[in-house]
Amino acid sequence: MLLFFLLLRDISWAIRGFVIASTTVASGVIGLRVLYKIRGQAGGIGWDDYTIVIGVVVTLIAAIGQFLTAWYGMGRDQWKVPTEHVTKVYKCFFVSAVGYKLGNAATRVSLLCFYLRIFGKGIAYIIIWVCIALTIIIGIVFALADALQCKPARAFWEGWDGELWGQCGSLSAISWAHSILNIVMDVATLGLAFWIVHKLNMNWRKKVAVIAMFLLGSAITLVSFLRLQALPPLSNTRNRTWNLAPVAYWSAIEMFFGMVCACLPALKKLGDATCGSGRTTARTTGYEQQPPSYPSQGHSKNSRTDPTMTFSEWNDLGNPASRDGGVSDTEMATLAERKDDVFVVETQQTWDATKTNN
Repeated sequence: MLLFFLLLRDISWAIRGFVIASTTVASGVIGLRVLYKIRGQAGGIGWDDYTIVIGVVVTLIAAIGQFLTAWYGMGRDQWKVPTEHVTKVYKCFFVSAVGYKLGNAATRVSLLCFYLRIFGKGIAYIIIWVCIALTIIIGIVFALADALQCKPARAFWEGWDGELWGQCGSLSAISWAHSILNIVMDVATLGLAFWIVHKLNMNWRKKVAVIAMFLLGSAITLVSFLRLQALPPLSNTRNRTWNLAPVAYWSAIEMFFGMVCACLPALKKLGDATCGSGRTTARTTGYEQQPPSYPSQGHSKNSRTDPTMTFSEWNDLGNPASRDGGVSDTEMATLAERKDDVFVVETQQTWDATKTNN
């Protein structure tokens, strides 16, 4: 039975599926974001958009490399992969590994640049820039570590059969170090967002909504943890086309899920605008109900005091005529004073008391 399983096991199709699905979803989300920003919405185009586009380009190169690794044999046992394909598997994996480090860094920088646009004041401004610098350094250093781990570099993809002499560093050590630092930066970025939102002057409901959005984005940290469990087999160099497979598909998921998370603030704005437009359309195209008007009882109407409101304004204040049992005379609003778009509603009882005193 074990021999039968070993003969059949092949997850190359799963790697290709993960890469295609992740690329499609992330590309669609980022496309919506860019189109929305080009129209001048959500603050318009900024450095957070430029960096996410750079991240998309680098990540797409990495995704092509990941797809080709599976196409040539990643996800199968090495003894079942044609000899001429093994070298191609390692070469494509080499490209995808470097692209993963750079794309991951660009995505986090994009999110931090968004923080700068929204929260960039005081001590937060300095902390955000420190996080940006650390993210760029980590991305470049580990991309170079991947690119230069073998001497000569082609020993990474040609040295598997022992015919090419070369020296290579530990792929496992590089991957573990980068993954741990990556998770630390994810947690730091998320914690920074919570700290800044806590300091903002907004009501608790808005704070909860913003924090919930960032919590959804924190799922990328969970994906990073799941990727960690795929790293131990990297130390086994005897069957790398099989042992590297989990790293390949978890990396694909992490890269593109990270991009989706970086787009959540812009997508929230897009969703709010779409829902708001829908409500406005429903009001303007539906039956135009008029709010009830009440007698002024001797109070003359002028430019500053007008007891009549528009339908939308009436809805915002609440329609007293809809209450069960009607509305008493002492509860009927008779004065709406508009000053700087703020309505002050006085009750009939207050108005009568004012007239009596005069």
